[in-house]
Amino acid sequence: MPAQIGYFDTLKSVAGKVFTYLASITLTGTDGKIITCTENTSLDEAGAMSSKAPKSDVIKGDGTAGRSLRQMLFAFQDGTAAATLKCTAVASWNDAGSATQDNIAKGATTGIYSLNAAGNTLTLLNTGIVGDLVAVLAVAMYNNGTGTAMYLNANSDVTGMVIYIKNPLTGVALDMTTLVDAGSFAFYIVYITSS
Repeated sequence: MPAQIGYFDTLKSVAGKVFTYLASITLTGTDGKIITCTENTSLDEAGAMSSKAPKSDVIKGDGTAGRSLRQMLFAFQDGTAAATLKCTAVASWNDAGSATQDNIAKGATTGIYSLNAAGNTLTLLNTGIVGDLVAVLAVAMYNNGTGTAMYLNANSDVTGMVIYIKNPLTGVALDMTTLVDAGSFAFYIVYITSS
């Protein structure tokens, strides 16, 4: 397929130069059929050639204009107060990031974060995300100073980006406030927003 794309790009470029000097070109096929081409003639006759240019604001596979691919680095540390988290969303690629939020307590909303009562589900609220979250594509560990194996998971819901950390063998969600007592950890999240 790449060879065809290159071929048609070259054909379009040459045709554009020809149409600078001529209003139209008449082609006769070996079967005797005649076609007159102008700069607005499409190869498949479904639309003008000028409409075939790739759209610069569409993520392939998605097809919705205006969406943005982003990457953020989440860093987790032990909070200053007992049994709390300190979180930083670091701008990694095409993301604004956020200031460090200390003392995120279980069962509470602190700044742009909400931690459930069990301490095993952290939500980065919509107010901390640039644009509206469409989907989380990937989560990858950056560093783990806890000594505990982790299975990372994140997804989108109406409140924001929901982050879970589970035991990879049992699937049991782990208390993040306990994990950070043993050391800090950080991971990347790649996601799509509406703008």
